[in-house]
Amino acid sequence: MEAALHVTTDSRRVQVASLFVALRGRQTDGHVWIPDAVRRGAVGVVGEDPTWVEWFRTQAPSIPYWVVRAARPAAARLTRVLYGPALDRLVVMAVTGTKGKTTTVHWVQDALRRLGVPCARVGTLGMDPDVGLWTGLTTPEAPDLGEYAHHLVRQGISHMAIEASSIGLDQYRIDGLRVTVAAFTNLGHDHLDYHGDMEAYYRAKLRLFDEDYWGLRHVVLHTDDPFGRAILRDRAFRRATVVTVGTCGDPTTACEHTIHGVVRSSGLWGARGVLWGPGLEKPLEWSIRLSGSYNISNFLVAWAMAASVLPADRWPDLVEAMAAFSGAPGRMERLEFPDGRVVVIDYAHTPESLELVLQHLRPQVPGRLIVLFGCGGERDVTKRPRMGAVAARYADFVILTDDNPRREDPQRIVADIEAGLRAVPGAPPWSVIHDRRTAVHTGLAMLRPGDCLLLAGKGHEDYQIYGTTKVSYSDRQTVLEWMIDHVETR
Repeated sequence: MEAALHVTTDSRRVQVASLFVALRGRQTDGHVWIPDAVRRGAVGVVGEDPTWVEWFRTQAPSIPYWVVRAARPAAARLTRVLYGPALDRLVVMAVTGTKGKTTTVHWVQDALRRLGVPCARVGTLGMDPDVGLWTGLTTPEAPDLGEYAHHLVRQGISHMAIEASSIGLDQYRIDGLRVTVAAFTNLGHDHLDYHGDMEAYYRAKLRLFDEDYWGLRHVVLHTDDPFGRAILRDRAFRRATVVTVGTCGDPTTACEHTIHGVVRSSGLWGARGVLWGPGLEKPLEWSIRLSGSYNISNFLVAWAMAASVLPADRWPDLVEAMAAFSGAPGRMERLEFPDGRVVVIDYAHTPESLELVLQHLRPQVPGRLIVLFGCGGERDVTKRPRMGAVAARYADFVILTDDNPRREDPQRIVADIEAGLRAVPGAPPWSVIHDRRTAVHTGLAMLRPGDCLLLAGKGHEDYQIYGTTKVSYSDRQTVLEWMIDHVETR
């Protein structure tokens, strides 16, 4: 066998001297791409299916085929062997949680860069810098992350902030890395179509906090969330520095959090307050441009993550750097009309995230709060009526529409949501408009000065998925195009 210089789980990325790892997925089996990988020059193949041994004996006798019990851990180990020196030179800061990962990772990267620390980012919105390796997964496959780390080190980038999704953790995607900082934001109702129940979902997140396995040096836990406190209970940290974060009433009183933020004022403009904790001679004044209590929590987690890799004398500079952050695309993104009409675009697609957004918007909106959303097809069906009930409790009018129905009947999805709306006494009126562009146009036409239209669920996404086909579509672009046609300029 020739020496392997590259590892991949995608046959299309096989090159000369590549080792191909065949992964079994939920919808496709990577073993079917073995012939393609061999044709493209793979020098070896790793898989789980022993029936392919005969194919290699007759069709590719010079190419070794290794049968393993679990291909994903094998891919991570091979990544570690191939890219180990580069991986050890990179400071990896990983955050997991149902909500807030994207904002937190963007915030950490933005702040460190402003302070002169070269920092990359990996997550839902891609890789930055982009070297052509992102495949659309929040947490890429282990070989892709290893190759990316190799590129970063060659470019002189020393730090990387990454979103560690529960599925990515369960599938060993970051297992090739050494994680320096592990952080947790919160846990809510999501991905149960994959994990089965909340206990399994939590256990997948808990993998990131195995101190010995990852070589953790710093742990950041949002302990306003009960699952953050559960991690403290379920993991014994002997060497890693553990920082808990949350909000408290006053910096001079006892608080259960290591780092606690005191909120002095907040609104749609953002929030301001003071930060207090060990290593600080006095409370630090902070202000952020992002609104909502959840973004205050994201700020605290991001601050603690970035502070853990900076000397204490730079912490005041870190607060100033974080004040300049304007938010990640599609996260509480505001588009305002001259007459006071407001559109908010947010990725909220779980009952908890939708409720947090609505709890924040409701007291800030002097007029009507119109909520437009749908639920993804072939995903957790139990959250649909719950999201309907959440909308019913806060909205003045609800528009139900499509949000990546995939191969499921969109009418069935909406009917599940409507069951939750009907269960709430005094529920507001609602309409069903399956075509999302038409639905958004309808919501925009309803707005009067003082009203707010929340477009929930898609956030940054620039597509709709019907069947297995992606169709170009963006909530933000749809709103901007409508504004051009309907807003008078002087």
